Amino acid sequence: MAEEKDDEEISIDLSKITNFFKRKKKEEVAEVKKEAEDVEKKVEQRIDEKKEELQELKKDEMIIEEVKGEIKKEKLEAEKINREEVKFEKEGEAEQASLTEDVEVSSLHNMAEEAPVIRLVNSVLSQAVREGASDVHISPEKEYVQVRFRVDGKLHEVPAP
Repeated sequence: MAEEKDDEEISIDLSKITNFFKRKKKEEVAEVKKEAEDVEKKVEQRIDEKKEELQELKKDEMIIEEVKGEIKKEKLEAEKINREEVKFEKEGEAEQASLTEDVEVSSLHNMAEEAPVIRLVNSVLSQAVREGASDVHISPEKEYVQVRFRVDGKLHEVPAP
């Protein structure tokens, strides 16, 4: 009988040990599942963050493309303006050349010998000296003469004498 009792106690102890290990196993599995869920949540958060970053980059790329288009338009407009300026300058040079040809050299000599012309030039030059001008610009127009002095690097219009 003592042997049966010992067998019974061993079997009860084995059952307790088995139950203990089963509980431990369940606890470990539960911990691993929780850790796996935490990791999965973190991964999903990172994926969402990366998706948002990607959307922002796509928006930035669209803005960059728009700016490139605007720059291209501005360059084309600048080129057009430059072409028009060159055309205008060439037309002005051609017009000036034709005006120069119209004035005869002999008539210039006659005009220079007349007293009013000498007085006019002296008056313009003395005014330029008084104002400290470095340049005198005289532009004959169809109806009037435009006189400008350059003082301190800036052109200033002077009333025609």
